[in-house]
Amino acid sequence: MADAITVGAFLRAAGIDLVGPPLPSGVVDAGATIRRAAAEILAIPDDGLGRGWPFLHGEADVRYGLYYIAERIDEATATMLREGSPRATHGGANLVQATAACWGLRGLLLDVGDDLLDRAPAGGEWSLRQTLGHILATQVRYAFSTAYALGRLAQPDLPVRPAESLIPAHELSATLGLGGLAPILDRMSDLHHEGLAAIWGLDDWRGLAAPTVWAGFEVNVRFRLHRWAAHFREHAIQIEKTLDVIAAPPREIVRIARDLFRAWGRLEGVVLAHPERAAARADWLADLAGTLRATAVSVRESATPR
Repeated sequence: MADAITVGAFLRAAGIDLVGPPLPSGVVDAGATIRRAAAEILAIPDDGLGRGWPFLHGEADVRYGLYYIAERIDEATATMLREGSPRATHGGANLVQATAACWGLRGLLLDVGDDLLDRAPAGGEWSLRQTLGHILATQVRYAFSTAYALGRLAQPDLPVRPAESLIPAHELSATLGLGGLAPILDRMSDLHHEGLAAIWGLDDWRGLAAPTVWAGFEVNVRFRLHRWAAHFREHAIQIEKTLDVIAAPPREIVRIARDLFRAWGRLEGVVLAHPERAAARADWLADLAGTLRATAVSVRESATPR
């Protein structure tokens, strides 16, 4: 089963038992609440964006109500960035953009139906399912290779590159791309969080400089960490091009919700850049997500009056 594929299982098979502090469940729960908020936003009809929305002691419009949600996310991100102690770890800081890019890719696929998953834009080009399967398989490979390189610091007798049979295969893409779009995207987020949990505690220059291999090139862990975000971005562009061919242009409300996902991804990434305070911030993040969802409900109700 696709959901049984884990980075940890591959690491153990390769002789690495690298265990980092687990991600706080509240961070994951907060993300689920934000996805429910997005569902409220997507229910807003196009002609509802100009309707009135109660704000402070007056009235703004629904469109601003949605941007107000993004402003609150940005404010929370600024609060996190102002707090300087304890500082971000090297591992957490280098993966902030990967978390934001993962959320951005989820946002790109908002309002896309399962009926489009297997529709290729042209002969010989990948469908959404094939592209997503590749993204997920690469997530496992990247997290494995990065964590393996760190594990070698304590076990230097292990080869820099393990045997090919121990490395997660590209063929995992077929298994990881099974099912509807929602479970595929949930799987993508789960794999990102699992990989992040194995890395985010890294906090020394020696770990960042640990040797590894990427696409036949001799690189280090720092290089590989930044490939996580870059790979999401590469295929987000591919998915955008595919959607341009197989789907209708996104409604304005979908574009706004996509931007909210990107903003939330930045905030989650900043929270997870600080493992020592992430647990303490998890409840705060969950409360914020609940407040934002309530705001989304309020905006949706204003946009669709009875």
